[in-house]
Amino acid sequence: DWDRRLLVSILSIFYCDSTVYNNDHKFSPSGDYYAPAHGEFQTYIDYIRTLPIIPHPEVFGLHENADITKDNQETQQLFDSILLTLPRVTGGGGKSSQQVVDELATDILSKLPPDF
Repeated sequence: DWDRRLLVSILSIFYCDSTVYNNDHKFSPSGDYYAPAHGEFQTYIDYIRTLPIIPHPEVFGLHENADITKDNQETQQLFDSILLTLPRVTGGGGKSSQQVVDELATDILSKLPPDF
């Protein structure tokens, strides 16, 4: 029953008279997400290409803090993955745990864009 209530709630936002009859209806407060007016196929493709590659939480009806929570979870998952790559037992000729972590951190930092 909870799934049905959630589905009805979400559909009431996206499938209503306002979306059908009002060309200015926005799905998000920023106005980035809206149903484009009826037109040629290419106009839809052009609209889709203007959308952000990484959607903002507002498109899902969430507060901006949800983005912070998601970033924190991704960071935690990254660090957990790094810890899984560490050797469990140190041997004679292998790299130390610190060297492995340093190399991973250097590799990650090299892939980040420069500070602005």
